[in-house]
Amino acid sequence: MKKDWPEIVYGVGCTWWESISKVAQTPTGLPICPHCASVLMQVPNIDSWWKGIDKRVGTDQPKNFHQMVEWQRGKCFKNMATAWEEYRKVTGETKCARCNGCGSIADSEQGEPWTYWAELPRGSNAAVVLGVVKPIPCPVCDGSGVKL
Repeated sequence: MKKDWPEIVYGVGCTWWESISKVAQTPTGLPICPHCASVLMQVPNIDSWWKGIDKRVGTDQPKNFHQMVEWQRGKCFKNMATAWEEYRKVTGETKCARCNGCGSIADSEQGEPWTYWAELPRGSNAAVVLGVVKPIPCPVCDGSGVKL
């Protein structure tokens, strides 16, 4: 019996995303990233994918997040920081020093780059989960993540 797979899949342990037709499979048939064998998650269609991506713009990702994600389709990186580094090499962008290129800073006294908070392991991120600390657009780059 053939399964009706959704159109778009993405890595749990990597940044790879692509059409379901591009996946590799384990011997038991589990779809995995063809580059690093990460387990994959799925969304119903490309519209759902882009809605999820665009929802993150200006919250925990910079204004050019959509363009970066488009660029990285089919490419496998271990994390978003590495994907951003490679994207900036290709485009020649220089990341903003204040927000470390993520486009957001914390609304804390220090105003540290949001990536500090976003990358905290589960259990150590109670301030984020409870909304005590929230991301705000970087005042230096206006949320673009790029040195102006």
